[in-house]
Formats: sequence, C-alpha cells, structure tokens
Amino acid sequence: MTSGDASLDGWLPIRLYWRENTPWIDWCHVGDRPLAEPFFDHSIEQCLRLPFNRAFRRQTPIEVMTEQARLRPGLPPDGFVFHTSRCGSTLMAQLLTALDDCLVVSEASVVRALLSPQVRERGVSESQQVAWLRALLGVLGAPRRGERRYFVKWEPWHSVDLPLLQHAFPDARWIFMYRDPLEVMVSLDRECGGWLVPGAIDPAMLRLDAVAPWQLAREDYHARVLARICDAALGCGDHPRALFVDYDELPGAAWGRVARHFGIACSAVELQRLRERAQRDAKAPRQVFRSDRAEKAALANESLREATERWLVPRFRALAKLRERQDAWAATAGDCP
Repeated sequence: MTSGDASLDGWLPIRLYWRENTPWIDWCHVGDRPLAEPFFDHSIEQCLRLPFNRAFRRQTPIEVMTEQARLRPGLPPDGFVFHTSRCGSTLMAQLLTALDDCLVVSEASVVRALLSPQVRERGVSESQQVAWLRALLGVLGAPRRGERRYFVKWEPWHSVDLPLLQHAFPDARWIFMYRDPLEVMVSLDRECGGWLVPGAIDPAMLRLDAVAPWQLAREDYHARVLARICDAALGCGDHPRALFVDYDELPGAAWGRVARHFGIACSAVELQRLRERAQRDAKAPRQVFRSDRAEKAALANESLREATERWLVPRFRALAKLRERQDAWAATAGDCP
C-alpha cells in the first residue's frame, strides 16, 4: 500500500492495537456515508456489515495514518464537546450533525485508545502522542460530503485530558456540559456505562489509590468519578475558548450560546431542522423525547443523595457560578445569550 495516497480515501481509522511495541491501525471503508448515528462506533458497526467491508480489511502501522494526514490533511477541529454524561451531550452532537456543513465524530473508541494511559506506559512520549492524536483527528476529519466544520465529542472522563488536548489543538473552542448531579447519578445508577465499572478508568486519573474503586460503595465511586471530571473542567474554566452549558438551557442553547461560541450562523432552514430534531430522543432518534426528571427524583435513595451532596453538589454550584461569570463577560462584550 502506498502511504498517504488515494488508496485510503474513504477509509477511516476504527481501532488502535499493538503488535509487540508498535501501534497499528485497523481501517474501515466508509466512502461518503454520513456518520449519522448517535456515536461514531455505531456508524462504523453499520459500515462493517456491508459486503465490501466483510471481504476487505486494512491494517497498517500508525505511520501510514500519520503520512495520510500529512499529505491529505483533514479539517482542523473547530470545537470539542466535553460533558459529565447524561447531560444532553448526545443531543448536542446530533444537532451539530444536522447542520449542512458539519462533520461530527462522537466518542470514537479509536480516539479513546490513543488517549489511554497505557500508551504512555509503553514509553511513548507526550510529543509523540500529540503528533499521533493530531494525525488521527486529521484523518477522521477528512471531508467526505463537502463538510467545512468539524467537531469532536469526547467521552466523559476525557476532560481530565484537557491540558493535553488544548496543547494539541490550541485553536479549538470547547464546551463543557453538565446537569443537576442527582439526575445524572440516578441515570447512571439505573443504567451504568461500562466506563464506570471499577478498573475501566485508571484510578490514578481519578486521584484514587489502586484498590479504592473496588472498596468504595457503588454510588460513592460514581460520585468520585464525576467529581474528578468536573474538577478537571473547572481547572480549565477560565480558558478564553471555553463555554459551560447547563442541561436546563437545552435545546435553545444549541442554536444560541453554543452556536455563537463556535462561530455558527444557522440559516432559517437549518434552525427549523434543529428545532424538529430536538424533539426526538438523542440516543433513539425514532422516538419522541420524553422528560423523566420527576421519575429520576423519585428513584434517588438516601445513599445516592448523600454521595451526590458530598461530592457533586459543590462542583455543580462552582460550574453554575462559572457559567454565570461567562454570561456576564458575554453581556459586557455585547453578546448576551
């Protein structure tokens, strides 16, 4: 295979794995198919069912991806979406996807693999990791349908990587989305994501000792993880390219504060499309959205409330104050939400 030539046009990296101490990339042919599913990996699952991808697969050393990004650079990321989980971030990604010229990569597992602590544990330097990350997002950001804007939605714990990501992509604006912490905790208690299974996230990233995830009660562990996510975002909160978004602002913030922050001017047709899309369930677009706030409040037991009050309510208040401060700055600049 020739590095960085047309032979990889229409192919996207979908998996990073290691052969001895060398990272390799698994590719999938996507062509001009839109990444329309709520998550990147869901779109790839659809593509992998196609006869061509059942018959033909490509695996290359990571240097081939780096060369492809150099010779055929994709769009630079315009914006990032960070979040606490269960706070409207999937809706935000879906609304961005609904715009005419936007490419959105949402929680891609191949990106997760490159940011894994195991990469550095293998002796990879930070500068090399940053170079690979730029190449990976560059190839994922190759316009295949005339896109001109590019957004990446990260997984919840990637706010911990904000300093690295700001260094790698200094021009990218970003938002951090959050929600009433008790509602988030109830949602995660009812349907826990795999990332909250003890051991799925390196305890060191959470500032916990190695055995703590298995010793803590379930609700305490969930609260500690969410607290670390919030602390990481708060630590970068004064960054001029940051915007904090409360779930209660949705969906209007998408075509209001967030659109302005990302420099998006929606046409009347796009605005109508966004309003219609916001009425659907973000993770099940064929279903009409139904608020379950009252149900969540009723499901909160005492231990869940205690963990939330101890670990998350102070962070929620700090996030709200930071958001209010941003509103005041915007009003002073003549851009009041």
